Amino acid sequence: MIQAGESLGNRYQVATAPDELRAGAVFDVVDRGATVRAQVLSTAPAPPAVLESVRAELASAPAMPNLVRPKDFATTPGGCAVSILDRPGLVPLRPRVAALAVEKGRRTMVLSLLRWIAGVATDLAQSHNAGVVHGAISARVLLCNPRAEHEPCLLSGFGIGAIQKRVDPAAPETSRRGDLLALIEALSDLLEVVGAQPEGGAAAKWTLLLHAVRHGEHPALGSGTALATTLNEIATLGGETDKGPPRRLATMAPPAPSGATPVPAVGRKSSTPPPPSGPGGRASRSEPAPVPKRPGVSLPLVLAGALGIAGGVGGFVWYAVSSAEDLGVGSLRRVRRAPRRPACTGETLQPEAHALDRRPEELSVTCAGGRLLAAVRLAGEVTLAGRPARRGERFAAARTPVARGVVELGTALPDGEGAWLAWRNGLDAPFGMARLGGAAVDTWPVNLPGWENVPLRGAWVLHATARSVYVATSVAAPDGSGRTVLLDVAPPGVRGRPPVVVWAVADVRMDAATTGPEPVLLLHQREETRHTLSAAVLNLAALAASRAPSEPVSLRGEPLPAAAVTRLAGVTVDAPAVVPVAEGAGRSFLFTSGPVQLTEACAVSWRCVGPGRVGVLTFPAEGAASVQDLRPRASAVSLLQGEAGALTAAVREVSAAGQPATGLELVAAGPAPTPAGRVGPSVGRARFTACGGESWALDERLEPTVALASRPVQCLR
Repeated sequence: MIQAGESLGNRYQVATAPDELRAGAVFDVVDRGATVRAQVLSTAPAPPAVLESVRAELASAPAMPNLVRPKDFATTPGGCAVSILDRPGLVPLRPRVAALAVEKGRRTMVLSLLRWIAGVATDLAQSHNAGVVHGAISARVLLCNPRAEHEPCLLSGFGIGAIQKRVDPAAPETSRRGDLLALIEALSDLLEVVGAQPEGGAAAKWTLLLHAVRHGEHPALGSGTALATTLNEIATLGGETDKGPPRRLATMAPPAPSGATPVPAVGRKSSTPPPPSGPGGRASRSEPAPVPKRPGVSLPLVLAGALGIAGGVGGFVWYAVSSAEDLGVGSLRRVRRAPRRPACTGETLQPEAHALDRRPEELSVTCAGGRLLAAVRLAGEVTLAGRPARRGERFAAARTPVARGVVELGTALPDGEGAWLAWRNGLDAPFGMARLGGAAVDTWPVNLPGWENVPLRGAWVLHATARSVYVATSVAAPDGSGRTVLLDVAPPGVRGRPPVVVWAVADVRMDAATTGPEPVLLLHQREETRHTLSAAVLNLAALAASRAPSEPVSLRGEPLPAAAVTRLAGVTVDAPAVVPVAEGAGRSFLFTSGPVQLTEACAVSWRCVGPGRVGVLTFPAEGAASVQDLRPRASAVSLLQGEAGALTAAVREVSAAGQPATGLELVAAGPAPTPAGRVGPSVGRARFTACGGESWALDERLEPTVALASRPVQCLR
């Protein structure tokens, strides 16, 4: 700990100790009789050579209005690194945000935060151009000056990332892109403190930006200047107001006191003439206006009229329902009452949910040893949460992150009492894998020498044996094309074979897969608005019996032996965009074909699709592939197998405004698609798996807080 009265080198003395010893914490020190602010840069000892190296690196950092540069460095008696800040009176912004929202109003505070972070992004671009990367941006290192007129937001903490990397070589690499990602996450954190989001036209743009950025792709990540432009655009949209005051309906005037001039009804001109004026222009009070007499009403007549009206309405409705004839404004038809949902024995329809700090970027669920196991990617970290696949149970607390620096969460594959999980890293080894079994989690990197700069997308775990774990991925191209490769990965402890063997599957990209010893890979080739969906069926047993290539990890990959692959002709879909669901069932895949979303939704247009036609594509053992249409004006979510191998699709409904709603609908595929249940309301993502003799739904609850919930699919019917 840093104690008050301690000396920091020969010049500084601690005046007030920081509240906690963490990187980014600010506190007061005395410098030759004057009180200045200092900041903790490391909680572990930092050698003097490291400090000198960081000092030289930060010397080129430009002086910018929204960046707080260290003017000096010092060490505590325990060896922790401390920076002396060049501006007095700075305090953490995050604790003050809620109070500022009360003073200024939530809406005004949201717009201020957007513009403040835009200013930081602009100055950060200058720092990046000078070769200085921050590497440790979070809401904790955003400071403000309470005495400043406009409460500007200042970025501090320069040196934290550089020291961490020098002290711990295993620490994540710093990059300009990483700074921009972290800055947006910090803004999201501050908005959560305010308890509000951008409104109006800015809401959709901010939601799409945050969603796309967390998936690693957005034009705003090109530079700090581009990010600042996007945030200022969102602030401008959020500050727009409706033209003119809102219209109000006429309301009855309040009773006027005796002798006062009647007040006309609000929203309309009074039709009552003003009272006569007496001498001097004043109203005469000698003779009050006579009160009009109310006409007499006969109670028998009222009852007879009411009965007559009721009878007429009833006859009209009976005639309309019976004949369904056009009535001029439409047709009234018989509406069947929705069947009551059966009771779900042993499982509540509103299960206790596992709370999360914020919305996860990705979800994956599988069954491991009779337990539901959910993998969640949140802010680049993958954590696990599980529960027994028995009714009435609940999720246990999430475990310590099993991986960090993850940019894409792959699929999970059940394997007896355990499961396999894969993911794609942003730095270091292109892929990471884990063997999940009970309380143990074994992780290891999948190194591909020479593939450091190869753009990859997807990590599908297809099958696992004692000597191989098969993972499929695509080498992506900027125009949406690509090629598909298969990675034959050796589990830890396996000797006598290469750690990884790369096989070339097809010269088109892969969008989805099924699992098993003969997995089916869904291949996607696009030519303008024509999308050809075909398949490759792999025989992994034949592949394992073939001879290993002489170059196991060549960039092109070794061609698959003829006996190890069967290629199936597919179908052509004409649409601006086609996006299949990543995991299929059997030889079937769920997909959406529809309009391309707004460009800010994601930088890769072939991954942006709006609500459109939802269908199931099936590749039979013999004959041509077929497509069954399930829902128009919806978007595909997931596909699961029900009783007797029947397929059920989860689709996202469309609201009246044409945008996806928060509810999901289960649709049973077959000769005639029929509703099979609903998941919702206020549901984000959803995943399904079979476990404990039942099919389970894992869904992301959005209200009242973000959380994970799980229920048997039978409880949704």
